[in-house]
Amino acid sequence: MVTVVTTLTRWCEAAATAAQLVLISHHLLTFTLTPSRTTSSMSTPLAQNHDENVFLTVTLSPTSTLYNDPDGLAAAHPLVRRLGRVGQLQDVQVLSVPRQEWPRVEGEVMDALNALPGVLRVDVQEKPRARVKRGGDEL
Repeated sequence: MVTVVTTLTRWCEAAATAAQLVLISHHLLTFTLTPSRTTSSMSTPLAQNHDENVFLTVTLSPTSTLYNDPDGLAAAHPLVRRLGRVGQLQDVQVLSVPRQEWPRVEGEVMDALNALPGVLRVDVQEKPRARVKRGGDEL
C-alpha cells in the first residue's frame, strides 16, 4: 500500500494538466477507498457499483470545519451518502448518489456541495473503462 501511495504521489507531482490529475485521482479512488467508519485500524476497500451509483470526490480546505467532520457533507442533499475518504487523504472525501436519481438532481447536488464552506472542488468520477490486454509484442 505504501508503494502504491508513494507512486501515485510522484505521479501527482509530475502531472502537467488537470486532466492528468483527474485520471490519477480516479485510479487512486478505484484502488483505495477507506470507509468513513471502520472498527479496525486497517482500511477496508469498498466495492463500488457504478451501475447503481454516481460517485463524487470532494476536496476540502484544511481550515474547513468539514475537514475534521466530513459527515456534514451528506447533509448537503438528502440523496448524498458519504462513503469515506480516498486512501489516507484526509482532504478528499467520496460521496455517492443513486444513478437513477442523478439526472434529476445533478444540478442541485453540485450546487449544494460547491456552496458548502471549505469545499475547494467537486468532481464526478467516470465509470471505469474496460481494460484491454496488450500482446507481448505491442510494448
